[in-house]
Amino acid sequence: MSACYNEASQAWDSEMNHQYGKLMGKLTGEPKNKLRMAQRAWLAYRDSWLEASQSRYRDQGTLRALSLSAQAVSLVRNQARMLQSLNDGSCANPDDC
Repeated sequence: MSACYNEASQAWDSEMNHQYGKLMGKLTGEPKNKLRMAQRAWLAYRDSWLEASQSRYRDQGTLRALSLSAQAVSLVRNQARMLQSLNDGSCANPDDC
């Protein structure tokens, strides 16, 4: 399971970076600066959330790593989808539209 989460994490991180780069290439001026600031704030949020989760799950033993990996994948996947929605001009999740 750990290897699967690691693979998923790398894939979603790559997709998030792809969507971010694509969007940064489209934007100029204030919108580009605002996106850069938002992404930096999101990265800080992600790190803070995972630190809080580490603290919460510290007594879970072997499930701790899997719980944290699942959360990390979910956070990055959701951000990749949000960036994609800005690129596509649509909802991040088609089911929400």
